[in-house]
Amino acid sequence: MGGLRADYRITDVSSFVQDDIKINPRFTLNVGLRWEYFGGMSDEYGNVPNFSLAALQQMLIPPVSGTLVGFDVASNYRGEFGPVPPGVRRRSTPYGQESAMPWANFAPRVGLAWQPLSSNRLVVRSGYGWFYQRVNGNFLFGPNNVLPPDVATVGGFGTANALSTLAVPFPPAYISPLGWVPRTPFTSLQATFLNDPWKTPLTMSYDLDTQYALQPSLTLEISYVGNRSEHLEVMQPLNVPNLASPTNPIVNPQDGTLITTNTAANAALRVPYVGFAPMGGLTTYGGLGDANYNSLQAALKKQVSRGLQFQGAFTWGRALTDALGGNSVGGESFNSNDPLDLRQLYGPADFNQQLRFILSISYDLPRFRNGEGFSGKALSGWTISDLTTIQSGLPLTFTDALGGTAFGSSASRAEFCPGMTNADVATPGSVESRLNDYVNAAAFCAPPVVAIGGPGTTGTDFGNTRRGILFGPGQDNWDIALGKSTVVGGLREDARLEFRTEFFNAFNHAQFANPGTAVGTASFGIINATSVTPRLIQFALKYVF
Repeated sequence: MGGLRADYRITDVSSFVQDDIKINPRFTLNVGLRWEYFGGMSDEYGNVPNFSLAALQQMLIPPVSGTLVGFDVASNYRGEFGPVPPGVRRRSTPYGQESAMPWANFAPRVGLAWQPLSSNRLVVRSGYGWFYQRVNGNFLFGPNNVLPPDVATVGGFGTANALSTLAVPFPPAYISPLGWVPRTPFTSLQATFLNDPWKTPLTMSYDLDTQYALQPSLTLEISYVGNRSEHLEVMQPLNVPNLASPTNPIVNPQDGTLITTNTAANAALRVPYVGFAPMGGLTTYGGLGDANYNSLQAALKKQVSRGLQFQGAFTWGRALTDALGGNSVGGESFNSNDPLDLRQLYGPADFNQQLRFILSISYDLPRFRNGEGFSGKALSGWTISDLTTIQSGLPLTFTDALGGTAFGSSASRAEFCPGMTNADVATPGSVESRLNDYVNAAAFCAPPVVAIGGPGTTGTDFGNTRRGILFGPGQDNWDIALGKSTVVGGLREDARLEFRTEFFNAFNHAQFANPGTAVGTASFGIINATSVTPRLIQFALKYVF
């Protein structure tokens, strides 16, 4: 069997100018300007499919005979899968978007360093800059995995699925020539496409830092650090079903009857783009997300003197965003409650830890009897070090699989019981005392039935809780190491024997993971795992010559 031929390519261009301006011997200003052009991903053979939402909006309800309106191919499409079928548009660009890629990515930067005191013990530094981000190639490649002509994503329900059998799962009625699958009122297609026009992800970073030398080897640093991010890479489901009622009915696109109720079964008939599955059946990739981070940071640093060095760092910060998830290669996702309402998605980032303290210490014990004799060698050359981590827990967002069924969604947040608020979510007591009930289950109730619909309505609405309304268990961990280095000679006169013992989680403190957050499941509110292993002792012996 043959495979898809591809020769993908991206063109990037950038330039940068910078200058240091010395205002006086104690004040220096640095200014710069960077310009970047990030080209779209193209292919030598023109195999870069995409989807035009603007074209689709001209035909929201497809004919029973089917249509390919909305699908498009690159300007350099060579027709390896045959000629472009009727309804499919040929773009004017070789990459995914019809619009030109952004040319105005100008990124200014400015920084300063100032010594306000003649003693030079105090230094003030500040900086501000724009930083554009080249989008991950896997993110740009996403539509190639789900769109024709490269891929034919097929689905059906009701009468459209009547001809399917195990022997012939995709009957001829589903498949048009060249793998193009027409959209009809009976299909349940999946289409993921790049947003148009494209917006380059941008982060605006800023900081104000003061550093004071308490002693020649001891420095105190206090900083304000933050950033603002726009056009983050996210995936946004667009096919959110409309709500019907007796006074605002929706015409059934399959038979022309009126829909007045909102159920999970008829969600696919109430979507704005008929022929695509509800919610995620039509998903756009693009720079649609936002985030910001602000923090107060302090550090006390001691350089090596008399065998002692240490660094303690404390951060009090908060990261907020409307994009969920971690650092996936395909971008984040608007996947909680209504994905079209970005305001209700805004809250603490999933990775946000508001408080964090790190202490690193290393101390070389004094030599005994100048390291001579048996006792001198045995009691000299010892080093003890420690790494302490104390930090707050991660935010918890509670979900309920029974919510949002009127919208065909499986990503609804949980519903508060009447009178309950964020203050009622946590069960009182220490973490150890509530391993089986970290969360107050009585704070949550069944998701509500949609507010409109009339008799026969069984679909549920989204829950009313926000994201990140409770924080999970924090962490309190010490890693300690004890080492010794002794000159023993042998292969070389100065060859050393190094011994090291490491105690991970030295005090064997239980560090608990987050509890289950899915309402109604067996693991809800229960902590059944740890985030750090129990005490682990490790020995090492090394001969260095």
